[in-house]
Amino acid sequence: MRDKLEDIDTIVVLMMQSRSFDHVLGHLSLDGGSYEGQLDGLVGTPVDGKLLDTRYENTCEGRVHHPHEMRDGAMAAELPEDSHSVHLSLGRRTSSGERAMDGFVRAHALSAHRASRTLPMGFLRCSGAPVTNFLAKSYAVCDRWFAPLPTGMAPNRLMATCGYSLLADTTPRLLPLHDTVFDWMRQRGIRYRVYHDGLSFFTLCPWMHGEVTSDRFRPAARLADDVRNESDATFPKVIYIEPSYFDAPFHLGRPPNDNRPPLPMAPGERFLLQVYQALTSNAERFGRTLFIVTYASHGGFYDHVSPPPIHDGPFKTAGVRVPALVVSPLVERGTIHGGLLDHTSILQLIAEKFGDGVYSEAVARRAAQGIGSVSAVLNRGAARASLPVPPSPPERPGRKCKRSLTPRTEGALAFDLAARALCDHAPARVASAYPELWQAMWNAALQ
Repeated sequence: MRDKLEDIDTIVVLMMQSRSFDHVLGHLSLDGGSYEGQLDGLVGTPVDGKLLDTRYENTCEGRVHHPHEMRDGAMAAELPEDSHSVHLSLGRRTSSGERAMDGFVRAHALSAHRASRTLPMGFLRCSGAPVTNFLAKSYAVCDRWFAPLPTGMAPNRLMATCGYSLLADTTPRLLPLHDTVFDWMRQRGIRYRVYHDGLSFFTLCPWMHGEVTSDRFRPAARLADDVRNESDATFPKVIYIEPSYFDAPFHLGRPPNDNRPPLPMAPGERFLLQVYQALTSNAERFGRTLFIVTYASHGGFYDHVSPPPIHDGPFKTAGVRVPALVVSPLVERGTIHGGLLDHTSILQLIAEKFGDGVYSEAVARRAAQGIGSVSAVLNRGAARASLPVPPSPPERPGRKCKRSLTPRTEGALAFDLAARALCDHAPARVASAYPELWQAMWNAALQ
């Protein structure tokens, strides 16, 4: 097979926020068919919706908890995923040197929340994430894709866009200066763009405030029209897509859709479908596109696979396994890719396609420890001629889940600081690019 990347013109990355692999996709191996015995998901026969296999047991205060089926909907609590909580979640070290993954309930119980102790052990079936399941079965699912670091959202998003993180945890302040993939691409003349459904994560980066208000950052609603009508001469080679973040101070009049607990999955599933339909609205262009869907972190939910020993700064392992899909006509239907991947695998891919194959020393160190490139998932010599038809949008679950007007989490505090700093940096451009943010800040100033 000739170089698999020759047929790829555009790389698209959608990173949702916080769910584990077992929580979203572990059920695939329970449903029978080609996934049984092939995909490293959950196994066994549910009894009253519970998997009573001893390998999945999490014990807390004398009670044993097992993975259990749950319906999608707003949750009663957030789940902890700071570095200390993840360390507790990974649990004891077994005789083989792996982690037992038996502390998720304990970590949740020790957090400030009083919600159900069983929440971290819940997993969805196909109906809970129908669009994700459609893409997994129609293209490729990666069952050994881990968050790079055993901690939460912000450090792992930095790993995805920088290859390193100066943070060990999400903090209630703006991010320190990092060299980003956008710097890397500008230096090489590679066209890129960010489509955001709300306030961009990169507003947390004060050195990027000028760019965040530029035409390189566009509302996600413009994606479909750009895909259909923009010329190849100006269409970006790399696209990053951002959902509407739960922690952000405004949501454009719609529910946030980043799939961060305590949010339901349904709004995120509708957004994922919107993105897929936009990308496939130009069949010729999609035939040369590689679309990656993954999650920044695990969100506190259980996963049974011990993270690999990857040394990075103070951390001795990768983070918890997260859902990951590779969507492209150059991927065979129903592919299960078992190679070791994490968010820096995206940077390896970009360097292979648009550089000399080496992104940075930091990414190369992770590659030397076994982290592969997303390019390994491509497994067709020629693009598939027909595209599968996606399901109808999922219905809205029962009650909505809204962020408190007073920010409570570190991420929410950081987003509020970022919004104010962005308005101070370029008020006129913010009023044009983010009118809802400008109005919200103006209303707050009048109170």
